[in-house]
Amino acid sequence: MPVAVIVVAATLALGIYLGIRWMRYRARSALAFRRERGRKGEERARRELERLGYSIVSEQPRLEASMWIDGEEHTFTVRVDFLVEGRGERAIVEVKTGKAGDLPPSPAVRRQLFEYVTLYRADACYFMNGDTLQMSRIAFADGVSRHGSSGWPRWVAWLIRLVFALGIVYALLRLIP
Repeated sequence: MPVAVIVVAATLALGIYLGIRWMRYRARSALAFRRERGRKGEERARRELERLGYSIVSEQPRLEASMWIDGEEHTFTVRVDFLVEGRGERAIVEVKTGKAGDLPPSPAVRRQLFEYVTLYRADACYFMNGDTLQMSRIAFADGVSRHGSSGWPRWVAWLIRLVFALGIVYALLRLIP
């Protein structure tokens, strides 16, 4: 085999090898950049939430939930960025940076927010752009997250339960001679 063919084959193989290594390096670098940008955005968001008068109840709180598929239970975990309290409400806050931080949120982010609102049962849901710190209140058409998961403020639900219980006690007392 002529030396020139071996040199060309070796150069081609080395080029392919280095090209693959370069693409992997770029992919890892891009992922590391996005993670760092997200971490910095969440840090800025935490400071902004505190400046706005919210107290951070929990950062990245995990919540286990279940769903049933053909009668078989499957558990999964969700994790919102912040669970906060302030201004008379308990709220969840999801922070996104880059294009994901644009409004209106992408379909994937909307589904994520709806899942959080449904599972965390907070009084409110906020979406914050971690780059600009713009915070928007999110509510869905069925009333979820306007005043908690049922659409009613929590105190109204408890008041209805209390009145109902008092009515039962009153009726029972009237029956006893």
